[in-house]
Amino acid sequence: IICLVGMQNAAAALVPASRAKHGDDNARQCADRLLGWSTLMGCLLGLGQFVLLPVLVPLFSTLDNVQEAVRMPSLIASFIHVVNGPVLAGEGILMGVGCYRALAMITMTYIATMVGCLSFTPLGKRLDGIMWSILLSSIVQQIGVVGHYLKVGPLAIRKGTTDTSDQVDATGESSKVNPEASSGTTTSNQNDA
Repeated sequence: IICLVGMQNAAAALVPASRAKHGDDNARQCADRLLGWSTLMGCLLGLGQFVLLPVLVPLFSTLDNVQEAVRMPSLIASFIHVVNGPVLAGEGILMGVGCYRALAMITMTYIATMVGCLSFTPLGKRLDGIMWSILLSSIVQQIGVVGHYLKVGPLAIRKGTTDTSDQVDATGESSKVNPEASSGTTTSNQNDA
């Protein structure tokens, strides 16, 4: 997970720097690359853990019962790596563009899903159930983070918007820049008197 946290930190630093220097299009390309690399990293970590399960499981204990109890949670954890790849890069992108409210809402949804899975389902009664709840919560978080980036965030591609004066702030609100208002000209007739 340290590799994925590194991707989160890279996204939090590179995306706003690219946005400030080259604009939204370049920042979007940078974010897309970071999401791709982070997804690849998550897949490689998950695959690596899956392949190494026969080696990793005996490290927990020499007792067969303990090894059997650890096998399924370790397998689920390898899938969690795959899901968390784009999640952590997406969180970094959200931090980088200043969408803290959206990130907090997504994190609250993650926590609510986790608490719901553990409290209101049989998942909270076993170790593998706890890992299943983490996986399900991570999927919800992935949908939130990637969905925000693609659909409503400041770097989202909006259909039919080619006007460069349409700027989107960190909360996702669109504020049209009026060139006449910024040039100091007025449309009212000031010679009425």
